[in-house]
Amino acid sequence: MDYGSHLYNVPPSFTNSEVTNTPGTNGMLLMTGGTGQINGFHFSEAVVDPLISLFSAGQAGVPVSFNFLNNVTFSILSEGAGNWGGGLLTQNGASITGWEGNGLLKFHGTFTDILFTTPDYEFYYGATVGALADMAVPPTAIPEPATFALILTGLGMIGWTRRRKS
Repeated sequence: MDYGSHLYNVPPSFTNSEVTNTPGTNGMLLMTGGTGQINGFHFSEAVVDPLISLFSAGQAGVPVSFNFLNNVTFSILSEGAGNWGGGLLTQNGASITGWEGNGLLKFHGTFTDILFTTPDYEFYYGATVGALADMAVPPTAIPEPATFALILTGLGMIGWTRRRKS
């Protein structure tokens, strides 16, 4: 992460009908690629269907790829131009290639880690990660059967005690 970096503008391709807020302009994972090094995002607890925004992935004549490991599945939710134009992202299985690509990926499943390689060198590209917050009302807790038994036993004891006093 480079918290001092600055994304010149946040492209509209970071949003769609499902994701309406964008990442900030700093705090991105900046890359140059060109190695077989494994990069990744690690979550302190499992995350369902995480999102990754890619920015400035490649140039017009210099494509770069993100090769995701462990047979992950994902979809391109949106793509488009960024500060330097371009905007093309293509997906081939668990890999995505960008030609000055900017966009939003949604991973399918539950993850504690998303691992990838960036084998192509290019001066400046990166990613940021997020997750959708479920804005629905939290489900009502349903007591376990043993809890119900304990509650019923307690109510029964209260009723029995009152009846004895009468």
